[in-house]
Amino acid sequence: MTTTSSTSSFKNAPFTPFVSGLGVTHHAAVRMQQRAITKMGIHWAVAYGKCVQKQGLCFFILTRKSLPAKLPPKLQKQLLGLVVIAKTKWHGGWIVQTCYRNAGALKSIRKKQKYLAMAN
Repeated sequence: MTTTSSTSSFKNAPFTPFVSGLGVTHHAAVRMQQRAITKMGIHWAVAYGKCVQKQGLCFFILTRKSLPAKLPPKLQKQLLGLVVIAKTKWHGGWIVQTCYRNAGALKSIRKKQKYLAMAN
């Protein structure tokens, strides 16, 4: 896997960092491409989205209330309902696991169990 940074700390990383403090797994990069979600959309979600922590992950959800009102309507429509699932911080940043769009995501994510069930 190639990286965009020449620093030695990213050489063996299991993800591709595209800005400092935010990395994207291969799975997330594929899903971003399939679902036409831009890097800018990921940045908006992490910066302005409502963070719900469940099952050891952080779900960043962009809702009408979390989006800045000064955004153009076209951009608001693009970003509304965007969900970014990120894992624990790595060197002070997030690792994006996957992303998708769902208008009713906040309700369904709040209903999730707090922890994943462990099989015996």
